[in-house]
Amino acid sequence: MGLTAFVLLGPVLAVETWSQTQPAVTLLATEMGRSSDVMASAEYVTIYGNPRRKAYVYKNLGALSFHKFHLRVEAAGESGNIHWPELGVALQDTINILKKITVTSTSFQSYDLGIWSTPPRGTLYLVFLNDAYGGAADKDVNLKIRRAVLTPATQDTVIVRGTQLTLSWNPNREADLKGYRIYHSVVSGKYLNDHIEVSRSDTAHVFPVTLGCDYFYAVAAYDTAGNQSALSPEIMARVRPAAIVATPDLNHDDKCDNEDIKAFQRVFALTCTHTRYNAEADFNGDCKIDGQDQTLFLQKYKSCSK
Repeated sequence: MGLTAFVLLGPVLAVETWSQTQPAVTLLATEMGRSSDVMASAEYVTIYGNPRRKAYVYKNLGALSFHKFHLRVEAAGESGNIHWPELGVALQDTINILKKITVTSTSFQSYDLGIWSTPPRGTLYLVFLNDAYGGAADKDVNLKIRRAVLTPATQDTVIVRGTQLTLSWNPNREADLKGYRIYHSVVSGKYLNDHIEVSRSDTAHVFPVTLGCDYFYAVAAYDTAGNQSALSPEIMARVRPAAIVATPDLNHDDKCDNEDIKAFQRVFALTCTHTRYNAEADFNGDCKIDGQDQTLFLQKYKSCSK
């Protein structure tokens, strides 16, 4: 099941895109930090679980030159009659597991863990979640990890003017397509657990949005057997005020004087979520009235007051 669509957002005033051309970063598991119960061989590590503490390998991401990345992990499992090992991903600590997958092969396979944003002082943790230390029938369940590959991801950012946006996508053509899952959050890469499911005939969904907020969206297709595709590239929506021409005549008395300076000072440092925010003082339209707007205000004020 593959997602063939690229996600688009609307209505928008402008679309800003950025992409990264740096090569992928490969983290060899044998060169990553590791907790106890992790043993390194020549090419991979074997993680032995412990019911009293988590076992994992980890790598500080502070040196990465890119902000977003697509994560794939090469892993293999040793399974008893009941369990396959579960691999969890965390980016700041081993308590908050952001995603988990089941490793279902005794040979090394590349598993797609999706697109992530690097948090400040972030650390990538690959955590073994479900070993019961002999609880599986016949033999213990162990997890092997060979490497993690971080590929720079691209992101589209759209500027939305209004109280709602429409997320739309091109339809998949597979005969066993059942529908789509829409993942959404106010934090990049950390989507809400209660995703929205829509039918195979849907190609769009409307979301209410709030002025001044940023939203993140991704879409996946799934089939009648429950198999889900990889997530689409993430879209970021920035909700900003409707376009208004900024003016130094903030009190609208057809002149520029000290009253306009006082009016600007009263709204300085406010964002568009504040009740006293004045879009006419937001000269660069970025939803906050700051030093950049002050510079532009003074330039316009001087021309106007002559």
